[in-house]
Amino acid sequence: MNMPLPVNDIDLVCGTVLKSVAVVETSMLEGKAYGFCSKECKEAFEGNPKKYIENPAPRKANPGPDSPPEEKPETPAAPIEMPPPAEKPETPTAPIEMPPPVEKPETPTAPIEMPPPVEKPETPTAPIEMPPMKPPLE
Repeated sequence: MNMPLPVNDIDLVCGTVLKSVAVVETSMLEGKAYGFCSKECKEAFEGNPKKYIENPAPRKANPGPDSPPEEKPETPAAPIEMPPPAEKPETPTAPIEMPPPVEKPETPTAPIEMPPPVEKPETPTAPIEMPPMKPPLE
């Protein structure tokens, strides 16, 4: 299906350069084909074509390779106003009173008596008797 060539190079609704659009939507009006970058722009045009033909949208900043570069007016950047620094809350100037130190109870000074060491019972010291050895086998 052959699409008619649009009479416009720029979308009348949003200003997109049609050479930079892969698929162009078209709308026929009085025997002329008008091109649009999307269905939304086509539908907006069809809702009020006279408005967009008499007052087309300005060209967007993304022109095609054959289009002359768009001149942009220089506008100075507005200075950014910073809010004033946050005020710190006042710190108390009166000295902080510390509670008195906790007194430890007195510890006894008498020596601790240890019980005497437990004596082990005496073990018998009798010699252990060994059985006689057998002569080696020949």
